[in-house]
Amino acid sequence: MSDTVNVEEIEKAQEAEATKAEPSGEPRLVGDDDDSFLADPKVARRYGVHVRTLPRGDQRPELGFFRPYNIAGRNYRRISELREFERASAVRFASKPIKTS
Repeated sequence: MSDTVNVEEIEKAQEAEATKAEPSGEPRLVGDDDDSFLADPKVARRYGVHVRTLPRGDQRPELGFFRPYNIAGRNYRRISELREFERASAVRFASKPIKTS
């Protein structure tokens, strides 16, 4: 019996589980309520951006972007940080004055 963990098998299982659809047809996130990680391709899909947009956002600290965690050569984002970014973005958007002509 081996005491080592195969990270690749764990990642494949997590990705397969994360792409299962809810009855509404929307993908659900595994561990969405805890401090789990989401791979960059899934983060990009969550925000409707190209995966290369994420590293560009990492280089602009004024955006308050969620930081990457490099695990086994792939970038992941902590779901709790994604939610905090979404909350902060919503507050900034809601705080903007409405422009009238």
